[in-house]
Amino acid sequence: MDRSAGNPLFAKEFALAMRDEGLISCVDGVCELLVRLDQIDFPPSVEALITSRFDRLPPASLLLLKVAAVCGSEFSVDMLLAMLATAKKSESGTQPLSLGIDSAQVGPTLENLVSGEADMLRRAEGSRPGDFVFKHRYLQEVAYELTAEELKERLHSAAAAYFEELRDKEKQLGTDTSIRSGGSFNSRRVRGTPRSPCAHDDLPTTDSQQPHLEALVYHWTRAGRSTRVGKAAVKYLKLLGDQALDNFSLVEAKELHEMAFRYATDDEALKQERGPLQRRMARRHYLQGEAAAAEELLTAALIAFDAERTPLNMQADGSVAWRSRLLRLRHMRQRISPFSHWPVAGGAPANSPEDADLLEVAACYEQLAQLHLVGHRVRLAEYCARRALSLGLRLPSLTPVVARSYAALLQVAASSGASSRTVSYFKSRALRTCHQLGENAQLVFTFLAVAIHEASSAKWALARDYFHRALEIVSDLKDLRLWEDVVSHTGHAQFYAGDFTPSLVNYQAALQSAQDRQDKQMENRCNSGIAAIYLATRRTADAHAILKNTNSYGQLALCLLRLGHADQAMSYACLLYTSPSPRDGLL
Repeated sequence: MDRSAGNPLFAKEFALAMRDEGLISCVDGVCELLVRLDQIDFPPSVEALITSRFDRLPPASLLLLKVAAVCGSEFSVDMLLAMLATAKKSESGTQPLSLGIDSAQVGPTLENLVSGEADMLRRAEGSRPGDFVFKHRYLQEVAYELTAEELKERLHSAAAAYFEELRDKEKQLGTDTSIRSGGSFNSRRVRGTPRSPCAHDDLPTTDSQQPHLEALVYHWTRAGRSTRVGKAAVKYLKLLGDQALDNFSLVEAKELHEMAFRYATDDEALKQERGPLQRRMARRHYLQGEAAAAEELLTAALIAFDAERTPLNMQADGSVAWRSRLLRLRHMRQRISPFSHWPVAGGAPANSPEDADLLEVAACYEQLAQLHLVGHRVRLAEYCARRALSLGLRLPSLTPVVARSYAALLQVAASSGASSRTVSYFKSRALRTCHQLGENAQLVFTFLAVAIHEASSAKWALARDYFHRALEIVSDLKDLRLWEDVVSHTGHAQFYAGDFTPSLVNYQAALQSAQDRQDKQMENRCNSGIAAIYLATRRTADAHAILKNTNSYGQLALCLLRLGHADQAMSYACLLYTSPSPRDGLL
């Protein structure tokens, strides 16, 4: 007991080791020590105990135990047989691997490890016959550590191939026959919940809804560093990261996408994966309110895709404006030409590499358009939205990026004083595209853009109607950022309509949600709105308590002026014209 320190596993393994060495006898549940205590060599750790027990196993049993350890804590006979068969096949640059295990002996050997004196496995509870689990995680971990590195990599590759084949079969049959075997990516498992309908992603997502993604990530990331392995690892890391992003598991998404990006940067043969991964990482930054980091990654992605040679914010205004006009003319020509191609709702997905790249680049431009709109950089927002629309319309199937591009151009048109005909065109196109797609999240996005436009024209009844319609839909979605956008903009419109009480309620609700997500950008937007309400209702001290920790210099200057601090008010008023900090709100 002193050496086991009360650890029941240590005590049990030590008792089993003494039994195996003939130091104790066990008859009818009674154990008798056959030697003196000073003759016993106590192992220093439970790992050493387990290793000594492994050393007494028959070679075939130990080797099969190592193969099972690569599977994870739980495995099946079918999986072991498939792995052994795959390992015998020659891969590119490798020799066939024969482990000397007869497939006919796999089942009996496992039974001996369950019911024999080894006592290392048990049958998995509530599962199909042929499923096994290690009796304790230490057994699996020690067996795994004792396996040679090269053998582990080959076996992980074989395990990944097994799960890929299983996934393909389930996709064809429309069933889930998954077992619980395979390791996890890390201790915080990303659960395979259905994709959110509000996911801000236009790429095909069928794969991300399939089972076994965690197992595939686990095995491919441990199968070596060849280009073939790296390509597969990036594929499944990307899919599992997308699933985490859809479920707002932002920490998980960060780990998965950044690991995939390291594969893509370490191997020049995988450089085509860098742009798509940068776009995904930018999306996560956007959801966390980190606009500058998101913009930087999206810019890098466009350069990686060779869509831009230099960052857009470093290009001359005249060049950006000229390209915007050119895109506008192309769109007008497409509208009037009877031979123009238009993507079809429900058409073939973008499966070809060329179409997939087009969709990725379009998504980058569209996300940049949103960031430029928030930063009131209307010229850049227009160019990015038109570029996204132009690329989206070249695809065979209608995608959400088209609807969002129309909605962004609606906001650009409304804020830049475009004609009512232009505004009406983008409004109708955005709404019609959303209805064609049947995408609730995109419909919310469009309703919000339309509501902002109506509010900017002081058409309060129409604005309230569209805000209400957006809020009804977004409340059923999982996109907290989109919900906060709708609620905070509703509060903003209510403020300008003079409805201060409901405006304050909406801002406070959005603020609480943003604080829970730690989104500083959304927090600043809501705090600025709340402070504006306090200023309008003569609660100057409350407004000052909020504004003194923000960069809303105009509001702070007004607040200080009301409090009698004219000199400080003047200094903040000057900062308003010298600071490049963006302001948030309605366009």
